Amino acid sequence: ASAMISFEVMRTSGSILLIVTLCTSAYALDCTTFKQEWMKLRYTILTGVHSSTIIGPTSNICPVTGTSCCDVSMEHEMYSVGQRQLIKQTNSWLQVAWKMSNDSAVLESIFQADLKQAKGRLHQFFSRIYGYNYKLHKNFFFGFFTDLEQYMAGQRGQLGVLIKNFFSQLRDSIVSLIEKSGQVNSSPPFSSISPNTGSFGNSLPGVGGTDEASESRRIRCLSEKIAQLHPFDDVDVRLHARMLEAYPPARMLVNVLSVTSKLLHYLVDQVVAQSQCILGITRYRFCAICEAQSLNNVCPESCSQLLAGCLHVDGPDETQLAYIWPQLIGMLLRTLSFT
Repeated sequence: ASAMISFEVMRTSGSILLIVTLCTSAYALDCTTFKQEWMKLRYTILTGVHSSTIIGPTSNICPVTGTSCCDVSMEHEMYSVGQRQLIKQTNSWLQVAWKMSNDSAVLESIFQADLKQAKGRLHQFFSRIYGYNYKLHKNFFFGFFTDLEQYMAGQRGQLGVLIKNFFSQLRDSIVSLIEKSGQVNSSPPFSSISPNTGSFGNSLPGVGGTDEASESRRIRCLSEKIAQLHPFDDVDVRLHARMLEAYPPARMLVNVLSVTSKLLHYLVDQVVAQSQCILGITRYRFCAICEAQSLNNVCPESCSQLLAGCLHVDGPDETQLAYIWPQLIGMLLRTLSFT
């Protein structure tokens, strides 16, 4: 009986030993498989790079609970591969940033050249039609186009106010010229003004005096009354509508491309400068091997954690970026559809 008990104990112990041996062998086999997978990837990317030249953290690159399939050398190499892949990715961002910056500059030069061409054509037209009187006041006309060029360059805003002020000042100047020449009641484009307009103007205070401010107020009052008669035959209204339709989207496109280019440069500088970003992409891409897991089994939530770690310092966090970036792209697409 005692012999049978001893045999059973030995058989049980042998079974346990066999199971432990099989488990250990299976685990070692798994590590071997994943180490081979890593070696293929490592030599593909780090060919010609000696391990002593790799700079990075010396420990805790791939923190694993329990036994790890990776030794310190493997983790060090993973860090270097992560660094190279991050640099490669950010270089692609820089290429996009350069293209956006170049496109912004080209579009801005096209729009500015278009304005200069329009100014030149109108200058020739007005010189031929209005002759000497136009040449006396051409600086006023050139000033309007200078304002438009500044608007397109992003140096001023309120395009609608700019256009309205131009036609308002133009009307004031015409009224002033007509007043000086004594042709208020007969000269176009104000021939439709009632004869009482003259007496209205003469009844204003300060007309008989030499006070410049009073004369300016009188001219302004006449100009406002004349504005009710649509002296420009609604050309000012139509031009106002067309310019508001064309110029803001054009300027927006130039500015969006320029700002997006600067944003990408900022992100590249921030990401490359932080070791947390390199550690993040290393853990996101490669550290699964240390836990005997396939590289295809990366948790999707790890991507958000990686971005949050990279962009948290001195910049927008991942949550803000996820909200802002689609808005920026959507605005760019809408702008392109307008132009």
